[in-house]
Amino acid sequence: MWIGSASSKTPTHERHDVVIEDPNGPEQRISIFCDATRVAHVIWQTKPVPGPHGQWINMLGNPPYLAFDRGIMGQPQVPQVVNLVLGAGGQHNVFVANWSHNMQFDVSAQYPQVTFSYQPGSRGQNQLPPPPIHFRSLRFIQQIQTATLALARLD
Repeated sequence: MWIGSASSKTPTHERHDVVIEDPNGPEQRISIFCDATRVAHVIWQTKPVPGPHGQWINMLGNPPYLAFDRGIMGQPQVPQVVNLVLGAGGQHNVFVANWSHNMQFDVSAQYPQVTFSYQPGSRGQNQLPPPPIHFRSLRFIQQIQTATLALARLD
């Protein structure tokens, strides 16, 4: 299922459409900040105080997911681990996602209770939105403007 593209970016070139659901933890999400046309920082964020008044905080440390580089279109490769790096100011970690490559993010096996989640929009006025979709793997597909594909959907 396609869950985002350039149209879901904010004016500051960020996307926040993927939630990390952990029944034992605070609100979490993946924030994607597009630094350039083909480079982005994928950041793990939490909201320790739930609700609309809580503030999202970029986190240091290992998130509950792993990142892999799967090669470029037409030349796939065995998935290679992408390591975390310090973000600007050294206050949080990021995965640097190179959009000329297909990147994949998988929930770590150490966190069996964790899933990625996406809330599709409603299909028309006065309709309730469909239920959220849960999955354990995301793949960012190579193109000039990023698209996101939800894999390993959990029904």
